[in-house]
Amino acid sequence: MRKKGMGKAAAVIAAAMLFSLFSEAGIAAPQMVQAATGTENGIFIESKNNEVPVFEAGKKKNWNFVITNNSGNVLNNVTITPDLGDKNEDWPFKTEKQSYQKSLGTLKEGQPQEVSFEFIQRDDVPTKRYKLKFTISADGQEETAKWFYMNTTAKPVQKDTQDNKDNKDTDDGKDTGKG
Repeated sequence: MRKKGMGKAAAVIAAAMLFSLFSEAGIAAPQMVQAATGTENGIFIESKNNEVPVFEAGKKKNWNFVITNNSGNVLNNVTITPDLGDKNEDWPFKTEKQSYQKSLGTLKEGQPQEVSFEFIQRDDVPTKRYKLKFTISADGQEETAKWFYMNTTAKPVQKDTQDNKDNKDTDDGKDTGKG
């Protein structure tokens, strides 16, 4: 019968062994960048004011994020990149760039920094909730990703006016002598 917590103990022992190996070799042990969801160590990223933005067809809108360095270290060359997905259905925005990566430069411990992405919703996107992935990286750090919700609003359907209905011909505008 296996006791609870043995998996954690093995992980702690493995981490200690790796740290020891790195230390003996004179190599700084790599640190992990985490997209934190609370007060964990790592990089804390959130949609500003915990907002779930609503985009409208054909309209530009900014989506603002706040990134805070809770890693205990200065982080250099911090970047955040939205994942455009592999299929059109994955990305509800017009793709105007190969990459929307934003560079934040250096973040000091505890330093929050805002970053804004400007997107234009495609006209063919229905009213729907999407879950989009943003990836964060920094020099010497392991890349990590966090998912965020956003909503889209379908393009309004234009209704035919009464004049347009009355003027529609079924004979392609040819004079058929039908009066």
